[in-house]
Amino acid sequence: MAEVRLDRVVKRYPKAAADALCETSLTFEDGLFTCVLGPSGSGKSTVLKLLAGIEDVTSGRILMDGLDVTNVTPERRDVAMVFQSYGLYPHMTARDNIGFPLMLRGMNKPDRYARVGEVAEMLGIGGLLDRHPRALSGGERQRVALGRAIVRKPKVFLLDEPISNLDANLRATTREELKRIHQQLRATFIYVTHDQDDAEAMGDRVVVMARGDVQQVDTPGAIYRRPANRFVASFVGRLPMNFIPGEIVAVDGRARFESGVIGVELRDQDPPASPVPVVLGVRPEGVRVARDPQPASVTGHVTLTEVVAPDEYATIAVAERTLRVRVPPEELAVGDEVSVTFAPSYLLFFDPENGERITFPTDARTGGAAPREAVAR
Repeated sequence: MAEVRLDRVVKRYPKAAADALCETSLTFEDGLFTCVLGPSGSGKSTVLKLLAGIEDVTSGRILMDGLDVTNVTPERRDVAMVFQSYGLYPHMTARDNIGFPLMLRGMNKPDRYARVGEVAEMLGIGGLLDRHPRALSGGERQRVALGRAIVRKPKVFLLDEPISNLDANLRATTREELKRIHQQLRATFIYVTHDQDDAEAMGDRVVVMARGDVQQVDTPGAIYRRPANRFVASFVGRLPMNFIPGEIVAVDGRARFESGVIGVELRDQDPPASPVPVVLGVRPEGVRVARDPQPASVTGHVTLTEVVAPDEYATIAVAERTLRVRVPPEELAVGDEVSVTFAPSYLLFFDPENGERITFPTDARTGGAAPREAVAR
């Protein structure tokens, strides 16, 4: 196992308009499965290439277990990398593909094949070792590529979207297998992906990146519930978060969010001395709808229903705003009039200028406790 650390690392390509990786200090904890999540161009694959030694840093240091490996060649770093394309040698059998790193180390054939057999048994591909890559399915090739990494017994595994080419069912199965293998090997896994399902299913920690910069590092649940900024809030989630620009104002001695016809009383916050411009964020499951009029609600109309299995969602028009809402299956139809309220535990606020999440002081009258309800006008 190994702790991996980027110390003020920058990666800049000649003639590029912006840094591929802005100055970054980041620690991948010993023995954890860390997912690096972000859209194309976010810098996540750059991080992996720098750790592997495939790319050189422009400035800064890379440390593994406290040792500076910034200028150490790839073959001398105790890491193994699994690529999206698998990178198997087509003229070699699965057995020889898996054993290739051991052959480069000079291990004799009997010992090499014995070790390959152990790894193949772990991966459930013992019966495929005499086949060539062209005779293997995508999932089987992925296991062979993973076996080639495992056979070296590295301290650090670097995985560059290795299951993105698999179908949905096989991806789910492979996620489970990767977690099992991680728990068995107890090594440091660093997994790059653009798919939040991968990160949520496998990551002990998730690093969210955008535009060459780290946006947030936390557990999958914390990133979903407490995103650091609007980018994270919009990128993470089955459907995007609803954002409503407005202000927090004081009304009758209480804090209240106001945005046109939408008004939400914030019963656990101090009322501000003057209006505070904010953007309210609330996920689809934090918006409540009902067919019948509800106390202190706002009226909307259903303009779209959609199924994102296993859940159903509706788009609700509220005056000039539209809200995406998770709803019970087959209970709403386009054109229905509904009452809309907001669940208090889902309400987040963001700075309208820099997009950072804002945490307001709690009202002393509530003792900082979470409010039992939020009232929408």
